[in-house]
Amino acid sequence: MAAIRHIKIENFRGFAVFETPLRAHAALVGEPGAGRSDLIEALIRTLDPDSLRGRPGNELDLHGFDPSLPAVVEVTVGDLADEVRSALFNHLEFWDRRDERLVTALPAGTAPDADRHESIVRFGYRLAIEDGQPSEKVYYPKFADPARSSFPRASASERSLISFFWQRGLSTRPLDLAGRGELRRLIDVQTGEPFGEAVDRFMTAVEAAAADFSSQARVAGALQAILEPLRAVRRFDDATDAMELVRFLPDGGAPSGLLRSLAAAITLLDSPEHLPAARQGATLLAALRTATLLAVAAAGGGAIVAIDDFGGEFDPFLARHLCGELRRTAGQLVVATHAPGVASAFATEEIVRLYREGGVRRAARGRRPASRRERISARYLTSTLVEAYNSSAVVIVEGHHDRMAYSALAERAVALGRIRSFDAAGITFVEAQGDGEAVKVARAGRELGIFTVILLDNDTGAPAATDAVVQDCLAGADVVVRLPSRMALEDALLDGVADTELIRVFSELQLAFGDLALPTNWDALPSTGLRRALARTLHDRPGSLHPSFIWELGDAHLPTKAVSALGRVREIVVARSAGLVEL
Repeated sequence: MAAIRHIKIENFRGFAVFETPLRAHAALVGEPGAGRSDLIEALIRTLDPDSLRGRPGNELDLHGFDPSLPAVVEVTVGDLADEVRSALFNHLEFWDRRDERLVTALPAGTAPDADRHESIVRFGYRLAIEDGQPSEKVYYPKFADPARSSFPRASASERSLISFFWQRGLSTRPLDLAGRGELRRLIDVQTGEPFGEAVDRFMTAVEAAAADFSSQARVAGALQAILEPLRAVRRFDDATDAMELVRFLPDGGAPSGLLRSLAAAITLLDSPEHLPAARQGATLLAALRTATLLAVAAAGGGAIVAIDDFGGEFDPFLARHLCGELRRTAGQLVVATHAPGVASAFATEEIVRLYREGGVRRAARGRRPASRRERISARYLTSTLVEAYNSSAVVIVEGHHDRMAYSALAERAVALGRIRSFDAAGITFVEAQGDGEAVKVARAGRELGIFTVILLDNDTGAPAATDAVVQDCLAGADVVVRLPSRMALEDALLDGVADTELIRVFSELQLAFGDLALPTNWDALPSTGLRRALARTLHDRPGSLHPSFIWELGDAHLPTKAVSALGRVREIVVARSAGLVEL
């Protein structure tokens, strides 16, 4: 058993100064370059007993490639099993669960509060350039004295007391029998005949098969021809048959070579029997890697499991299924992901969103609910935002029609060169069910470090200073953008489109859907009446007609005001403006 309580980083890769607590499981989300992979790497360097041998650091791991400052990672681990506390007794400290901080001292005459304080151990990783060469060590920060360059070493055997497993990357062969792979660890904890005996039998069988292969007439004849001119050379036996002198064995015949040469072959439904796993596709390979990690974590008894880029090779259903299985099996699951389906499998307080502010990497966490009501509300709000976790900014609109319309219009306007790409700027649209909900979604977004814009209709044309909805939105979002006076979404979508084009488009939509409930002789109405009738049709029809209307418009007829609004929103996001913007 074990769980990471806190991570602190200085001068490691893209992190200058960084720290964040973790609560139970953790989904690391955030925009590209915010540090998800670097954070997973920091955990591996510190907690993996083999990290100093298998993943040596160098100058590229130093922040800004500056060799004058060491890279330092400090990981606080709690939820320690009794045997771990006993083995590491001299290195134990206390952690305050409520305040999520290290207890450096207790008031005189007081003892630790069992409900509030838990025993933890801190491990540190340090990479420095000394005499032009990288020097790494894992140590105990409790007894470290940087001023004297004293860093008491944490041995690999001591670190192995913390059950920690990590996904070894997409290049790793699944079901790899190499000595330090997850499958070998899982084999070692099973019961039954020792694994070495099975390997010995396998080697005996391979050697017998190799002898038979070498004695095959054509093979033996070829070997004889090759060795003939060497018979008189020193160290060659000039009497023994060539087939006795040459054997074909995996990697020189060592058992480790034999195991490295073995690759899994899988039989799936509706596929050839025992087809090499590497031929089955990337999804199966990723699934096998994750399933192996899941099994070894279960055998490890409440292990910490860290995975980078989880879900990147899965379909969303498999990704969520395996994520759920890992959450139930691992003592603590820490995944970096850009897949919304994976992030949605985590509780609100388990979301850790990494983002950049002023060129500095930071972390924001989902709020820890204090009541059942808060938990229900927080879960709803974060599920609304799940598509925006990896974005740079979110544009919150008032409902489903709004999101569908603005998303379709942005796609068309970008394709026609009318505005610049929202996707390139990392901007996502999300919907809130009404303006009151928009404020709540905006607040939840800001708590996660997402730049939030609320895009409002302006049906009444009331001054912003006296409009309670606008003022509430200003209190919750970074920016509020309001359409021109007395203009709702539907009015903005019709603005600037010629009457003849509107009649053409709605005639096509009527043929396609047959239930638009257009008024009698609608196509003969004067311009003002026509637009009023079409705006009502867009607004009232169940199911969103808005995107179909946008996609049917001719290239030269995109709505002027709505396209202008989107262009302005993008400018605001890029400039990180704040306050109220009236269009």
